[in-house]
Amino acid sequence: MLVSILGAIPALAWGLWLLRARRYRAVFRIPARRNDQCVCRDSQRTFPVSLRPHGLEPAVTLGPGHTVLLAIDVSATAAGRMLDPFIEVGHDRVSYRQYFERGVRGIRYLNLSPAVQRSGAGSLRRIALRGRHIRWKADASLVVFDSPAIGDGDTLVVAPHPDDAEIGAFGLYSTCRSWIVTVSGGERSPTDLSPIVTRAEEQTRWRALLRVFDSLATPELGGVPRERRLNLVFPDAQLKQMHDNPMQGFKLGCEDSLPRRTLRSRNPAPELRHAAADCKWSDLVAELRWMLDTVRPRTVLCTHPLVDPHLDHVFTSIALAEALRGGAHEPDLFLLYVVHANEAPLYPFGSAASVVSLPPWEHKEWIADSIYSHSLSEDTRRAKFFAVEAAHDLRVYSDSSPRSLLQLTTVLWRELSAFVTGMGQYPTHFLRRAPRPNELYYVVSAQGFIELAQRALSAQARAFKDPR
Repeated sequence: MLVSILGAIPALAWGLWLLRARRYRAVFRIPARRNDQCVCRDSQRTFPVSLRPHGLEPAVTLGPGHTVLLAIDVSATAAGRMLDPFIEVGHDRVSYRQYFERGVRGIRYLNLSPAVQRSGAGSLRRIALRGRHIRWKADASLVVFDSPAIGDGDTLVVAPHPDDAEIGAFGLYSTCRSWIVTVSGGERSPTDLSPIVTRAEEQTRWRALLRVFDSLATPELGGVPRERRLNLVFPDAQLKQMHDNPMQGFKLGCEDSLPRRTLRSRNPAPELRHAAADCKWSDLVAELRWMLDTVRPRTVLCTHPLVDPHLDHVFTSIALAEALRGGAHEPDLFLLYVVHANEAPLYPFGSAASVVSLPPWEHKEWIADSIYSHSLSEDTRRAKFFAVEAAHDLRVYSDSSPRSLLQLTTVLWRELSAFVTGMGQYPTHFLRRAPRPNELYYVVSAQGFIELAQRALSAQARAFKDPR
């Protein structure tokens, strides 16, 4: 009997390892063995350095506003294939962690910006790196970016869906004179309302009602006045189809039960309260152009059309680029954020307390003029947490009825699976991914943004011809 039990232990351990590895790979779908790229056109300085126990050699003097990334060749240990590897950075009483994907191997970018920005100007000679479940080579490159000149002008945040502005840019927009314009009504969200609302059509209506409400109400937590919170209420998950069929009108998924004009009537701007049920691509471009010409923002925050592949995010940027080309106002600066990293829904990795660095990206074409790591105060982080948590789209609903044996078994299996895999029940949840100590932006000029949008459009055309 004892022999049988002892013999079963390796088989059980092997089964748990397979479950852990397969569940992780089902979520993180790109190879962990790769070399990430960060190709910027200007505003950066690169220094070869050696990583020594006492710090970097040669020492590099930095200012408090710099964004600093360390291009480092890392590899996970055997344990790092099963557990989440991380590097802990210590410098002048500043200490934080950056996590990497399990099984990581190749060039990655370690974000040293918090150490510089919190400790002030000086040298990184005394920086200390301590890893767990990860190793790295001594030769590395330090990449330094100047802080973008955001200035005192208005900031316009263009969000494809309700909650995207909070997930990607709350920390920055809450410190500026900001406007938030949301493009879609969000009525096609995958959020399951069936425990509360049984009919599918009614679920769509409630999703639109709740999510438009979120987009108009939540930015108040970031100090954005009511008159600067707007929603254009275009159809959710149909922006690509609108672009590809510009003469065709598209309706909201809830148009029959909750008309678009009703949702638009909640806008504080009279010019955006009325609208036809049929939405066309030209309407979206015209309204974004009106926003640019009316607000005349110095800085625009939007999703990156190449690094964030969600189709509504891509075509929001493409529409904004078209609006720029025919508008009367050209912003000085675009800061591009990422909500959905390509094939890596676990990004950013690790706990919500760990620092954000660059998302996975292997292509060698330029993707920005520079990079900006924006640090959040502890109070701003708390506010961002509550702003993200306020989104109805992120919630799991229950009617609080007693559970059946089958339902209880399902819940127990989910909990057991979450424990075994070390990923939690909802590994891609934004409450882990969004309220971090920093936000990361790709900085680009207006003309550079138009170029990026054109490249994204070309990439979409190639993907359509070759869906592999």
